[in-house]
Amino acid sequence: GVKMSKTWADYINYDMEHAPFNVSALADFMRGLSSSGPIKSGHRMPAVIVTMPVDGTDEQTMRANAWMVKQVLATGISGILLCHAQSPGAVRAFVEAVRFPTAKLGVGLGVGEGLRGVHGIANAAKIWGMTQQEYLRKADAWPLNPEGEIILGLKIEDKYALSNVEQSLSVPGIAFADWGPGDMAL
Repeated sequence: GVKMSKTWADYINYDMEHAPFNVSALADFMRGLSSSGPIKSGHRMPAVIVTMPVDGTDEQTMRANAWMVKQVLATGISGILLCHAQSPGAVRAFVEAVRFPTAKLGVGLGVGEGLRGVHGIANAAKIWGMTQQEYLRKADAWPLNPEGEIILGLKIEDKYALSNVEQSLSVPGIAFADWGPGDMAL
């Protein structure tokens, strides 16, 4: 994290899809990154987007693996990329796993109430360099919440994700999509 804090890039992609799902290592990385700022832009640290190992194949799979979302967010990351985002239901469950129940924007308009719990806020707020109350207000999905600072992306990397891309991208809270040329080539 200390070494990466001097990156020229807009954000750091932290791969947990094809690398070990080691939340302790991610937490160490985030502590090193946040202790080395501010960066050239004046921000505390570069944004960190974690590529998750869970696939967005269906809603049940995403809900069963929502614990991964909570674990990585507790480290103070800035965003998550959901691989194989095949199902709009999985995408909705993904957004709900990221959000706190106190976040009301969009509820009933494409997403349900947030499912993220309070534990993990203290560490994430410390990494972000703010109070827990500030973190609670800012740790929401952008652009769904214009003041939110969590970035959520979808990896469109197979024919199933491609066939549902319009519906998946219409789920409130998704900020970007990424084409998966390697897997799509299969």
